[in-house]
Amino acid sequence: MRTRILQIYSHRNGFTPSGVMCDSIARQDDRRWTQQAIIATTRNEPHPRVGRLENAEIHPVVFGATPIDFSLPTIYPQAPYPATRFELLGPSEVRAYRTAWTRRIEAVVAQFQPDLIYSHHAWLVSSFIKQAAPRVPLIIHCHGDELELLQADNALAEEVRQGCAQAERFIASAPRGGALLTTALGVSPQQVHALRPTPTDDFYPPDRSSSDSAGSSRPGLLAAAPDRSRLLFRGKLSVASGLPWLLDIVDRLRVGRPGLQLHVVGVGVGREAATLEEHMRELSDCVCWSERLDNRQLADAFRDATHYVSPGFFAGVPQGILEAAASGCRIVCSELPGETFAQAPRLAELVQSFPLPRMAAGDRPAIEELPVHLQRLHNALDKSLSEPPMVEAATFAALFRWPTVLADIETVWTRALQT
Repeated sequence: MRTRILQIYSHRNGFTPSGVMCDSIARQDDRRWTQQAIIATTRNEPHPRVGRLENAEIHPVVFGATPIDFSLPTIYPQAPYPATRFELLGPSEVRAYRTAWTRRIEAVVAQFQPDLIYSHHAWLVSSFIKQAAPRVPLIIHCHGDELELLQADNALAEEVRQGCAQAERFIASAPRGGALLTTALGVSPQQVHALRPTPTDDFYPPDRSSSDSAGSSRPGLLAAAPDRSRLLFRGKLSVASGLPWLLDIVDRLRVGRPGLQLHVVGVGVGREAATLEEHMRELSDCVCWSERLDNRQLADAFRDATHYVSPGFFAGVPQGILEAAASGCRIVCSELPGETFAQAPRLAELVQSFPLPRMAAGDRPAIEELPVHLQRLHNALDKSLSEPPMVEAATFAALFRWPTVLADIETVWTRALQT
């Protein structure tokens, strides 16, 4: 008899690294497990897709419609879809949020009778799962994006910490995240399993000697000669992602590097995104923009790139760095992912990093720091562009293969079921 796993994901599926992981787990066809999922969505997409699951196996919590007629709250400073922040919810909205999720969890648990609940993000929904399903073992996966909220000094964070601490086991996407989670929740380090971030199984090591990888013109890419450098940026169209300064630096560097190109993959909302879209249009001779790519198209974009640039200011390990490593790109990034290098020392061979500026608040750099920050990004990118291209991508792909990480997750599932 298959073990029944219930995934719970309180954001929109597939838009962020944690959403991609949720979707990838639901795509596994394994005779040992059978899955269902409770997922957040909006009234514009009342029937979301989740991996290979059938509609009857997906249980949406719909925002923007009665009884939760407000925007989907998110832990992200800049969500890649219309959303609000938890800090902006009023007491009545928090109550409506808690009630909607609790009722849905209770109903699905009664119908599906799961052997294990696997909840993404150590935040509000995860904190009341044990109240809704006290007899079902719970694993909470901390992806890192929620750590700042979790450590805040307010009543909501304290409620979340107390509720999440009731889980049997935890998964953290990086060692530092595991240590912070242990401290914040007061749980034993033995309950926390550190997981290496990874690309999905659609990322394969490219053959850079093949004829199509050098001069291809895939959809969304500018045509280029084989010897020209292609930069790839994947992230939100926002200040926090560092994209405004990357566009400025590319505009400077192309004077001395006339073949330089930048492919931007990402979406944003509001005035920041609109300003960046206009800036990219002004640089359309060397910058192209794709709002969204499916996993196969994204893998092609990484394969076509020579360099991946991650200049963001927010916490967590940028997923694109791991995907770039698996694709044999050289990497230019702000000094956020040092713990990733500790997990995979050979990754440092690909990376040219630069210090973050002093931050004014959250993920906003101090204005007086910007000239120095621009120069650091310029120097790091210019130095990386002067290095020879990578050719042994398979060596790095082996470090980050999805099947290995999935097996790691399943090991934690098995341990939780045995206790």
